[in-house]
Amino acid sequence: MSAGSEQADIGLRRRIGASLRPEEDAAPLVEHARGMTLRQVVRRFWPRLRPLRGWLLLGVVLMMVVPLVEIAEILLFERLVDDVLVPAEWRPLLWLAVVYVGLNLASAVASGLDDIVATWVSQRFLLDLRTDSFRHVLSLPLHVHERRRLGDVLSRLTSDVAAVEAFLVGNLSAALDSGLRLVLFTGALVHLQWELALASFVVVPALWWISTRFAAFVRRLARERRRRAGSLSAVTEEHLAHGALVQAYNREEQTVAAYHRQNRAIFGAEMAGARVRSLFLPLVDLTELAGTLVVVALGSGRCTPTGSPSAACWRSWPCSPSATSRSASSPT
Repeated sequence: MSAGSEQADIGLRRRIGASLRPEEDAAPLVEHARGMTLRQVVRRFWPRLRPLRGWLLLGVVLMMVVPLVEIAEILLFERLVDDVLVPAEWRPLLWLAVVYVGLNLASAVASGLDDIVATWVSQRFLLDLRTDSFRHVLSLPLHVHERRRLGDVLSRLTSDVAAVEAFLVGNLSAALDSGLRLVLFTGALVHLQWELALASFVVVPALWWISTRFAAFVRRLARERRRRAGSLSAVTEEHLAHGALVQAYNREEQTVAAYHRQNRAIFGAEMAGARVRSLFLPLVDLTELAGTLVVVALGSGRCTPTGSPSAACWRSWPCSPSATSRSASSPT
């Protein structure tokens, strides 16, 4: 490779990397909040979740029901193929239909109860955190309030507190759900056809690599969106609070321009997030497709030794590679 083409390749990669980041703010109204590691976040806020751990455990139990029902439906599909479709015998179809309906009802009840419990836990956590945060802000010395823009403080008390709840409760539930699905579907895959199960795991390292590469962009964008939302709140509060002076000195256009500038900054951050998603999601889908093709290629040799498909071998097909690979593909 020549020096010119190497420089062009480096320049292209830099431009792609720059397009995945929001534009730099030359004169920021609001500084970034102090960053915290995952361990610091858990250590800081887990004591607030400890009184709710019984409800969290109930949510985990309810969360397990849905993947267990899905696995039962996959195993029931085996009976549908072997007892109904292959021998063209329709009498077993009645009890299979009854079992399918029962499983769907069980899944619906468990999903509804899980949603109610999860909402109660998250809103209870949010209620206590918002109240304590507001009490803490009121207790701060006056010189601290003078250094902070009121609009930014309002944004911290609302959107940032909600972000803490979403991370610690919502993402915790999503991580537990993904982990449970990974374990349960892995066991089901190994039980049904362990050779194809191992083949489907080929895509997991690739998905993990893609997720970790994009996680840095996602974290940076999340922090920047919150900072710029605080800037917009600060500009809005300050100019509305002094609306009489703005009108008296004919500063409407300058005020609108400042408001528009902060909105454009948020627009840029959101577009950077859209570009990250436009690259991440197709890469995940392409990797899953590659894993599926690997399973089909290997299975076509093992499942059709005599030229006719074997239902006992291909019954594991509903448990596709995406059932487990999605658990490793979240960038957050």
